[in-house]
Parts: sequence; C-alpha cells; structure tokens
Amino acid sequence: MATSTITNVAKDPSGVAVAGITVIATLRPGPGFRVDDGSEVTAIKTTTSAGDGSWSLALERNANITPAGSWWEIEEVFADTAGGPRQWTIGVGAVNATLLASLIGPPPTSGPAYLTQGTADARYAGVAAVAAGPTVGLGVADRLDWYLYGHSYTAGGYQGASQANASLFWTARVTESTRALSMTNRGVGSTLMVDFAGRAFGGAPWVCGTRGILCVNGTLNDVNNGGGTAKGQAGFRNALTAMLELFAAGARIEHTNGQFVYTGTWTTFTDARCSGGTAKQTTVQGSYADVAFTGDSMVLIVHGIDGAGGTVQVANGATVLATVDLSNQMLTSPSGLNWCHYAIPVSGFGAGSHTVRVSKTDASSAPVRLDVMLLPHPSPPAVILVGNGPIPDPSYAGDTVLATINGLLVSVAAGFANAVVVDARDFGWSAATSCGVDRIHPNDHGNSVLATAVQAAANQIDWTNGTHILGTLSLPSGTLGTPNSSGFAGTPANGAVSGGVSTVASPWSGFTSALSFDGSGSIDFGATATGLSAAFCVEFKWQPTAASMGTNEELISRYSSDVVAGAGNCRIYNVPTGGLARLVAQWRDAGGTIRQIVGPGNIGSGTLRDVSLTWDGTTMRLFRDGVLVGSLASSVETPDATTSFVVGDAPGPSVGKAQSVIEEVRLSNVARYTAGYTPPVAPFTTDANTVLLVHGDTIS
Repeated sequence: MATSTITNVAKDPSGVAVAGITVIATLRPGPGFRVDDGSEVTAIKTTTSAGDGSWSLALERNANITPAGSWWEIEEVFADTAGGPRQWTIGVGAVNATLLASLIGPPPTSGPAYLTQGTADARYAGVAAVAAGPTVGLGVADRLDWYLYGHSYTAGGYQGASQANASLFWTARVTESTRALSMTNRGVGSTLMVDFAGRAFGGAPWVCGTRGILCVNGTLNDVNNGGGTAKGQAGFRNALTAMLELFAAGARIEHTNGQFVYTGTWTTFTDARCSGGTAKQTTVQGSYADVAFTGDSMVLIVHGIDGAGGTVQVANGATVLATVDLSNQMLTSPSGLNWCHYAIPVSGFGAGSHTVRVSKTDASSAPVRLDVMLLPHPSPPAVILVGNGPIPDPSYAGDTVLATINGLLVSVAAGFANAVVVDARDFGWSAATSCGVDRIHPNDHGNSVLATAVQAAANQIDWTNGTHILGTLSLPSGTLGTPNSSGFAGTPANGAVSGGVSTVASPWSGFTSALSFDGSGSIDFGATATGLSAAFCVEFKWQPTAASMGTNEELISRYSSDVVAGAGNCRIYNVPTGGLARLVAQWRDAGGTIRQIVGPGNIGSGTLRDVSLTWDGTTMRLFRDGVLVGSLASSVETPDATTSFVVGDAPGPSVGKAQSVIEEVRLSNVARYTAGYTPPVAPFTTDANTVLLVHGDTIS
C-alpha cells in the first residue's frame, strides 16, 4: 500500500528547533478514506517523538474520498506537561484519488487554521493561547463559513455605550472566538421567522450542501407580532420547520425541473422569497403534479395564502401520504407577507425511483402553490437557534408569549439532529440589564450574553467534520450543594472501595500513584459534599483508556435519583462519540431541573487531561486542561444529607462505571477557578477550603 509521511518539529519563535521536548502525536482519520483494496481506513496512529519534539507518521496515500470529502485530525500532547495539547486538521477534498502528500504542509501557525493550547507556548512560532472555541482548526481552502439569518439583533441593532466599536457586537465576538470561520450575515431588521425563511429560500438563498455553521437569531418580533395567537404560532413553527428542512438538504429540485409533470390548470407565481424566485400555482380543484425522485425520502415545500389557502394532498398511488389545509397556517407579517413556506416530508420509499402526486383537493378558488423539492444530505450543517430574552419596551408582549415562541424553537429543533437551541435568558439576559436606551436592542451586556450563548452552542459541534452536529444541547440553569463545616481530607483508604479499583504508577510527571478503574469498581466517600450551596470546585486528573472510547462512564458524582427531592446535584461523566471521549457536567438547579455543560468530543485514548467544574454561586464553569470549555448561569439544588460523593460511579442512577485512570481528586467549598488557569504539576495540599482530597496513593 502506498503511503505518505507527515512530520513535525517543535520550534521557537525564531524558527529554531528546540531540544528537550517530548510529544505524543496521534492521527485519526475521518470517514470515507478507502485504499487500494476498497477497505475503509479507520486505524488511529500514535507515536512518541524524539527528544527534540520531532515525529513522523505514515498515512495511506491513495484514498477514495466520499462526496463530502474527509480529513485527518492531528493531536499533539506534550509529555512534559509544560504546554497544552495542539489539534489541527488536514482537509481532503471530494475527489476519487488524492495524493495526501500534496495536502500536507508544515503545521499552521496563525490565521484560520488555529492550534489550541491551554497556555501560550513560545516553542511554536506565532501560536497564542486560545481560551475557548473549537479545538480543531481548518485549512484556508477547507475552512467552514459562518452564516446568520435573523432580525435586527443579527443585522446590527446595537444600543451599547461602545456601539461605535463594531468588535463588541455579538456576531463579531463569536466570529473572533471561533476563529476558523468567516461570517456571512444575512440578517434584516423588522423581520419574523416567515421572513427569515423567505430569505433562506430566495431573498438571500442558502446553497444546499455548503460546509458551514448556520445561526438563526430572532424570536422577539414573532413574540410581539401575533406570537400569542394560534396563527402567529403556526406561521413561526411552519416557517422554522421549512427552513430547517432546507438547511438539512443536499439539493434543491426546482418546480421547473422535468421531474415535475403538471396536469390541469397551473400558472406561475412570482415572489423573490420563493425558491428560485417563482412557484407553480393552481386554483382549480383536481389539478395535480407528478413529482419524481430517487431515494428513500424527500421534502416538498408548498404554500397557500393567510386565511384563504387551499387544501393540498400528497399521495403515492392510492395511498394518501399527507393532506394539509393551508388556509390558516400563518398570520400576515408586518412586512406584508401573507404566505409562508410549508414543509411536507415523505419517506419510507426505499432505494430506487419513485413518483408521488401533489393535488389541490378543495373546491375553493384559493391557491395551492408548489415551490421546490428538497433531497436529504447525509451530513448537514449545524444550525444554532437562538431564543431572545425579554425587553423593557411597552411593545413587549410578555414573558408568557416569549416562553411559548422560544418553546417552539425547542420542539421544532427536536426533529432535526443537526439543530441546537440556546436561550439568551439562560446566559444572563434580563430586561433590566441587557437592553440599551431604546429599550429594545442589546447593549454591551446584551451582546456579551448573546455571544456567550452562541459560543456555548458552537462548542457542541463536531469541528473535525464541520457539517455534522452531535446532538441537541440542553441549556437552562443550575448548581451543586453547601460546604461541610467539619472538612474532610485523606486518601482512598477513607472511602469504601468496591470492585475493580487498583493503584498504578501515575502517568503524570510529578505524581506517584493513580487510581485505575476497570469498569466494575468505585470508591464511595459518603456524604462529604453535603452543604455545598454557596460555591464549590471539584477537580481531578483523568486518563481515558481504550475502553473509555466505547461506553459511557461516571467519573465523579454526587448525583442521586432524579425523583428524590433535594437528593441530586453534580456529576462529571464521559459520553464517547465517534470513538473519542467527551466530558459532560450535569447537575440539578434549585427547582430540580437537570442542567448540563457538554465539552468538545475529541479526547483520545491515553491522553492526559485535567478536569475541573466550578460554581461561584451564579455560574457553572467546566474546564479542561485549564481552558474554559463551557459555562452556564445557574442555581444549584442543595443536596440531602445522605447522598454519597463517589469516584468511578454514581450513588444513584449511573451511566456506567469508570474504565479510566483518575488521580488527585479535590473537592473545595470555593470556586477556585473562574477563568483559564495553569493545571497543577504537583500534588495538592489541604487548606481551609478543602472538603475532600484524594491523592490515589493507597487503597484499603
């Protein structure tokens, strides 16, 4: 098998190779690489560098790539712990055979292909510390783009004291923090969701199959313009659904294509918000169109008129697949738009060619319009949906209507694996502090809140692919418990050890021993966390194993049954995705609602990680290797007096026992970190704020 070799050497800012550095390099292939014999390349390659940090690994050279293209993800971890991990990506275009050597150059040092580090490290020229954002950079030719649709909050409505400084606007902040993206802003003021959809389909059209991240920010105008009515809510829901179907599509087949064959009376309806600028329209009962497609599923986009739309039926032979009365599917918008896009998905056809019939079945003269057919994409772009917060202006329709419209974001997004929802209220937005002098648009604080919310959602995206999101983010509020006045410090001997737990030589330089969990054991320290209701910090060192890559595992938990009032609070666990580990912090707020922060899913087997979760009384923060990976404004439920603090499992419902190496577990009654920090390189000692300290030295 032909191969190409990628190499790297650590250099100082002047470009001189540096001695005395050991680097562990790992290369992971993305999907779709197929070598000479047709088999897919899946092996993860790892090597340890020479003393000067130089390393090399061979990659399969002839790779038949999937239509979406693929990539190699590269991670470097400094074995001397002096620097944080660097991760970057080699993108491979969608061609039948790519010589990988032609795509592999020297490591990027600046610009859109960023390297992430816990602290600034002069050993790599031009690479500054990155406090937050994606852990994988993309090359200029293959980078992702950032697309926004929304109302004035997106289009530039800014009432901050520093509004002359465009860098403080939330979209600029997000673009800067994600770094790998450039921004295309398609927001327009005084618009509703039906208008957003009109821009995505026709006014400022989305190109199906584009690699990128989409953000739709704007629920406030829908709240204040009919959001409390059934038709206003229907229009919001229908337009959002149609737009998400468009974003998930790999191709549009316009109504003018030969795959549409019309019978009866049809005319052309012209509007810039239609896909392609026009739609086919009939007002005559019995007129129909036969629509041909290949594959298991597709989506038809139709529309009628507010208060007067006809009834459309979609059938496969004698089987009726859908019948929709379009007469009351939206409220006429302030912009004068009196129709909205309506999505009719059909599926379950299996492979091959199929034809469905679209008919107008009612006797009225109201129009039925056939706009476009959407075909699915196997890996659609991620879509971030932002729910707005309250405003102090008299035009505001109230918190009840806001909750209804923002709730529709959540319910509609639940049907799309590539959509994630964030609510500005969960990140500190308030009518009193977040709006400017016009009492409507965000001030400096409001823009900061929006940027934080969108960044939290962006952190959930699988950046190695760039078009695939891992799941729906749950982002409301939360905390942990109240400090034990008596304090607690000791070794694992102070806990009740059960099952497969053993001591091993610590993989961390400067530490003696660590705890190895084999999937059957845990250590129960009793109710040592009782009373952590003012502030806290739980931290530990973690080395996932190969077994950690394939199954969920509890790492640290004081989290009991969801149905016992006052019982639960905090857990940190691993939910591996795609063969890589992912940290999740979960807790319950003062009202008992489950809250969580999900870290990036790119942790390989054998890597050394420092993990900490802090709460300062108002905000929960999750750190990995000293870098903030997520935060959430939240209260925390005070735990009961009996639920245990457990390492390697949970005292209540468990996602699975740990199969990792854990060391230096410390529980404190203060939030020791509120910003990025340098992970410890020596064992902790107890102080006045230590509730529990476990070095991993002995087990009895």
